[in-house]
Amino acid sequence: MTLHVASVKQSRPGVVCVTVVERGGEDFYLIARHWRVAVEDWLWEFPRGMGEQGENPQTTAIRELHEETGLWAQPDAVRQLHRLHADAGVLQDDVRVMEIRLNDVSSIPVVDSVNQGGDWELEDLQWLRSADITNMIRDGRLIDGPTIAAFSIREINKHMQ
Repeated sequence: MTLHVASVKQSRPGVVCVTVVERGGEDFYLIARHWRVAVEDWLWEFPRGMGEQGENPQTTAIRELHEETGLWAQPDAVRQLHRLHADAGVLQDDVRVMEIRLNDVSSIPVVDSVNQGGDWELEDLQWLRSADITNMIRDGRLIDGPTIAAFSIREINKHMQ
């Protein structure tokens, strides 16, 4: 039997950015639609990307958030929640689920839709409540595995604090 394995960016750690802002005592998650060539469709996802040479996951998360949304996070606002493999059957990958807490909502466009993504493959940036994301998963509108996993991990961590 022949097995094929793909290495993602020489197995450098990637990140999924679970970006959260608290407004009125409730958490809002940053989510956007990304064009995905492999499935030829727009998918709702958390910002994410692969690490560059010499980057740690925290630095990768800050860079990816900025590249995809234009938002900046301070290093002390970023923490690793978990680690996962997107598809251990065929990918040599190492994905870190990074929570990014943005506290200064005065400088963050917390609105229903913001079309300011700096990434060509991103559109329709939104801040959504946990219940909204749960409904999108239930309704089949959010089908991206790493985003569903990262959201679940964040929700579990939130309830354990």
